[in-house]
Amino acid sequence: MTVGNATEWAEDVFDEPWLAERGLTELGWTQRSIESFLAERSQLIEDALPKPEFAHRMKELLGSRRTVEDEVSHETVRVPLFRFAAPQVRGAMTQYSERDVRTEGGYWWLKVFGIGTANSQELTYSADRTYVAEDGQCKQVFVPVRIRVARVRVIEDGVEVGRGIRASVVVPKAKTQSVVRARGVRNMSPGHCSAPDSSPEETLDYQLAGDAGNPHRVQHAWATDVVREISLRLKDKVEIGPVVRVSRRRMMVVDLTLPPGHDYLGHRGVGRLWWETP
Repeated sequence: MTVGNATEWAEDVFDEPWLAERGLTELGWTQRSIESFLAERSQLIEDALPKPEFAHRMKELLGSRRTVEDEVSHETVRVPLFRFAAPQVRGAMTQYSERDVRTEGGYWWLKVFGIGTANSQELTYSADRTYVAEDGQCKQVFVPVRIRVARVRVIEDGVEVGRGIRASVVVPKAKTQSVVRARGVRNMSPGHCSAPDSSPEETLDYQLAGDAGNPHRVQHAWATDVVREISLRLKDKVEIGPVVRVSRRRMMVVDLTLPPGHDYLGHRGVGRLWWETP
């Protein structure tokens, strides 16, 4: 893992309007205060202020209320990258691997948005990895991200007006330090690798029911860049968790082992590969 740029919340809300109401709600501001803040933000956008001046004004508005940390804890969230399965046939196997795209360099890029006006943080992961699912197994590849979580009180004119959460990614003291925090993988129930709500980007159709003999071996690769957003949850906090923007800049490869005597129909979508039950 390599630590990238951090962005202050006051700058993020210039490009990410959804972050304003969400962040202030998580922080514990009252609805009236949030509406006033949003109206001010809208006016600044209409006035076409340059981003630095806009961010300065946002900080002034935030500064009208003092935030006091009462309790700090740390926890690790798992950011899902890719979910894949092997066909539900004995001896079938899906080997999923990631490789560098030689022309540009390949990596996973994450932007973890801060909770409750905390900073956002960019992270990249570039090591090559390989994972295997067999006989109908469903696997989830993920990256663990360490989060600092603070329970806070919001004070205005010496009076407590709200309670909430501020949370952001824990980063090394030296920004350029590379951290060995490998991607993980875990087994999931087969139902988690069934068809998602979205339509597949590609269908894999192998008609092998009339064949016999040795297993067929097929390699399939793709390298399109996909950007998506994932909402996670912190422990014991039903409505609060980080939003993570994930971009794939990797060559994705699946090596399939398909025993003869069966037809196989698979689908590849954003963030997953699944098979229909034979």
